[in-house]
Amino acid sequence: MGGAFLFSRDPRRLAAWYRRVFGLRFESMEGDATQYLVFTSRSLARPRRKVHTVLAIMPTQKPLGRTRHQAMLNYRVDDLSAFVRALRRKGVPVDPITEGPDGEGNGKFTHLKDPEGNRIELWEPSGGV
Repeated sequence: MGGAFLFSRDPRRLAAWYRRVFGLRFESMEGDATQYLVFTSRSLARPRRKVHTVLAIMPTQKPLGRTRHQAMLNYRVDDLSAFVRALRRKGVPVDPITEGPDGEGNGKFTHLKDPEGNRIELWEPSGGV
């Protein structure tokens, strides 16, 4: 995946929320409201090759066809119960944890929303992270 893009009325404020709640530190270029975070990994097919995936929070743009965009981000966690307790201590509303099948077997799930209504899924795979 090359990237995931969230659209926001206030990208800086939304990036600050992701930092407070998940510890994600977004960056921006001078004069640009877009906030971005780059993840670097190695290609499985070519282990010497680095690949990058960006998570960007961009200003809502009308040319894309709608003024309201929706997205869901999925974060893999190693201890969902502990993570949910930490979120609730921060005052973040989180759905109850459920267990069930997923694309890679069974796991535990929960959901929450960021301040702009984008859905976030937290997933603890049954085999661990």
